[in-house]
Amino acid sequence: SNDKAFFLVFAFMNTIIFFARTPEPHHGMTRLRKDVPHDKVDTIVAYLYEHLYTKLSNTPHSLVIHYNGKPPKKDVPVWRQSGDELGETMARSIKKELTRGPVVLIGSDLIGIDEDYVNSAFDALIKNDIVLGPARDGGYGLIGMNHFIDVFSGITYSRSDVLEKTIDRAKKLGKSVHLLDTIRDIDDIRDLAAEVLNSPITSYSEEKEHFIFIDEMGSKLKVFKKEPKNKSGLSAPTTMMPFFYSISKT
Repeated sequence: SNDKAFFLVFAFMNTIIFFARTPEPHHGMTRLRKDVPHDKVDTIVAYLYEHLYTKLSNTPHSLVIHYNGKPPKKDVPVWRQSGDELGETMARSIKKELTRGPVVLIGSDLIGIDEDYVNSAFDALIKNDIVLGPARDGGYGLIGMNHFIDVFSGITYSRSDVLEKTIDRAKKLGKSVHLLDTIRDIDDIRDLAAEVLNSPITSYSEEKEHFIFIDEMGSKLKVFKKEPKNKSGLSAPTTMMPFFYSISKT
């Protein structure tokens, strides 16, 4: 029917910008590299990138990659990011794609984003000027808009007040903001621990041979820095927890 044809045309006018550095050795996740060997971090970076790319590819929306680093070999349009700092770069990417309709820009070091989450972002733009997917560190992993609004100028990124400052700036401009559920992002080893325990980490300590993490449910995760001699009762390393580890109740 004509109604169905219109819906399909409309759906493909929504554009997802996958805003990501193309994975390459020893790039990205600087904080995680302090506690996790480089090759393991490289594997995590590549896994997150490919996993999220696959999820975004399977939505009904148009997907483009705005990349930093090497050109990605993907079957979607790719554009090199431009700009001197993060805010300017995101602004330029969004402006470029807004000519075709609503845009949602998504970073790459994220877990748990699926088609429903992306759809909820585009749905929010029907009644709101801006949509944001808050990250646990006080920033955001997703930003969307259906006409360009400068919520980027004058904001210092990589700080814990980025989300707050962005919302303040939008409100000063008289724009409405919709917040999605908080995104799980991977910045440091505590984020890997939170994924293993499936719960936020409330305390963290480091000893010579291992890390100890305790979550809000009182579960204790012991993570060994090197392969221990006695591995009985321990879980084997995985991509997202590349060390031997054990979980117990405190």
